[in-house]
Amino acid sequence: MVRLRSWLPDPVCLLCLTAALLAFVVQSGELGSADTMHRLQTAHSFWTSQPAVFPDEYPEFGVHGRGGRLYDWYGIGQPLLMLPSDVTGTYLEKLPIFGDYNGDPAVRNIFVSYATNILISVLTALVCFRLLGLLGFDLRQSVVGVLVLLFCTTHLHYTQNMMENNYIMLLTLTGFAYQYEWLRTGSRRALLIGSAVLGCSSFSLIACTSSTASEPGLTLTFTTSRWSTGCKTQRFRRNILGKRLSTLVSWGR
Repeated sequence: MVRLRSWLPDPVCLLCLTAALLAFVVQSGELGSADTMHRLQTAHSFWTSQPAVFPDEYPEFGVHGRGGRLYDWYGIGQPLLMLPSDVTGTYLEKLPIFGDYNGDPAVRNIFVSYATNILISVLTALVCFRLLGLLGFDLRQSVVGVLVLLFCTTHLHYTQNMMENNYIMLLTLTGFAYQYEWLRTGSRRALLIGSAVLGCSSFSLIACTSSTASEPGLTLTFTTSRWSTGCKTQRFRRNILGKRLSTLVSWGR
């Protein structure tokens, strides 16, 4: 009880609680779109014998790949994100307590929707709070900035309708937070973590053909190679960060 009281005045704890409650309240239990349903089926195919795309869905959906198997044409990021909750939700669905439930949405979909969206919402609040602090905003301004992001932007819409937009934004904000830490401190650890996270963002969009979507991966290669040659100037760091920020703005339009 004493420990709980010590946590409650902590603004970070309150932000996490707010983000979790917001994601919980706006959920309907449905995945929100046919695209997300297909991505969940792809995640399900990773660990079961079910196909990523059912034969009767082709040619309206899916492409043939290795061995003539059908695959979806989305990026691999969101299926990997939903994989742990898909495994857990599948086993929860088989419990005797849900034996008589045959409604829509299914138990597996409900669990995946709640678990994934709450996790992304909380992590986004933490990363945004950290980035605003690095940018020089005080505690009150950082808290307000996080709340505005959660309640007053399309982040709220994509929390209720689970697309991959919030997931990509989380990776991008995390990458830029560490890249900005590198800009300020010269920390190689921050550079590597930021580049790796932005590279994961690019990997998540691996099925996309947009050149903009591949830029985080180019950032990983370019910045690490330039660093290894001894280029440590503030001007170089500012140029790299500025280009990545302009890329983020143009991609988000």
